Amino acid sequence: MRELGRKLTGEALQNYEDLKIVLGGGKIISGITKLSEESSVFYLSDNTVWMFQEYMLSESELEGYIQTVAFDISEIYYNSEKIRMNNEKLEVLNKKLKKMYAQIDDSIREQETLKMKMQVHDSFGRSLLTIRRMLESHKETDHMENQLEILKQSVYILSGITQDDPDKQYQETIRHAQKLGVSVEIEGEICEEAKVALITDKAIRECVTNCIRHAHGSKVYVQSYKILEGWKIRITNDGENPKEGSKEGGGLSALREAVEREGGQMITRFAPRFLLVLELPLGGTED
Repeated sequence: MRELGRKLTGEALQNYEDLKIVLGGGKIISGITKLSEESSVFYLSDNTVWMFQEYMLSESELEGYIQTVAFDISEIYYNSEKIRMNNEKLEVLNKKLKKMYAQIDDSIREQETLKMKMQVHDSFGRSLLTIRRMLESHKETDHMENQLEILKQSVYILSGITQDDPDKQYQETIRHAQKLGVSVEIEGEICEEAKVALITDKAIRECVTNCIRHAHGSKVYVQSYKILEGWKIRITNDGENPKEGSKEGGGLSALREAVEREGGQMITRFAPRFLLVLELPLGGTED
């Protein structure tokens, strides 16, 4: 303890007051570092770390005396530093992995979108070829109407142009979701105005896809109603809560562009549950 006192004060310890000043953070000599403001922990010039604690003695024969105890915590300190540095490295690695996963997710989405468009393109070509043969043969067949329906769906997917009957488009979207194992439950009045109907239908399709891929759910809930400025649509699902740090992917970002292009607003929330809100200044007004 005498040697520790000399290292802390720079001279032979003569009285307790000199040590008390140093332990309180004052008159620290060169080569000594106080590591904690809350407690008396010092890094000494010999690369050791010591923690000092003071106790007021209560025994009758020692009443009024203060006992100062020093603990060599060098091993604990250096191990803690190693853990801290490893945690920092892990945090950096974790950020890199998150960024990589996000890029992989976008890449997969792009590949899936390209694959879907190629399939639609093939279907489009087959329908045109079939219709051409029907017209060349001058024969009316029951398949003509079916081929035209397939053609309309292909045009909708490739170009975003909606069907003449919005209600029929919604029904097709619901049937498509059911084939994928997801039921779409709609509450309120669905807008039939062309632009609102197209954006609403796109939003439902995107939310069905995300419900399957990310939330692993089986139901998509849609609320649609008139407001003073136009229409408001809220969409959520019964799946798992989004992971921490979730954000808009390519599909939602494309939907946002479409909404804002028409003068609307789009809000996405990922906590505590996923929620998509669209406000579209189109269509009718509130009764």
